[in-house]
Amino acid sequence: MPDQEFVVHDRRRPAWEWSTDLNDSEREELEALRSERDELLERVEELHVAAQKSHDREQALRSLVRQLSTGSWMSRLRVARELRGRVMP
Repeated sequence: MPDQEFVVHDRRRPAWEWSTDLNDSEREELEALRSERDELLERVEELHVAAQKSHDREQALRSLVRQLSTGSWMSRLRVARELRGRVMP
């Protein structure tokens, strides 16, 4: 009896297409996602700047409250006069 060779062909489609080629709709979706990512990164940077400004303002106000609470009557008046002409950050 001659040797027989069994050949198995897998005719199922792969679960994922492992190609790097994109069709037009995929390319458009990728560009939209990149654009949205860039917008979100800009927004995050704006929020970081706003948070830093808020922190700086909080520190300045805490310092002023400390000066008002620990100083003598005359130093409190001096601080109050300085505050009238000052614009907070």
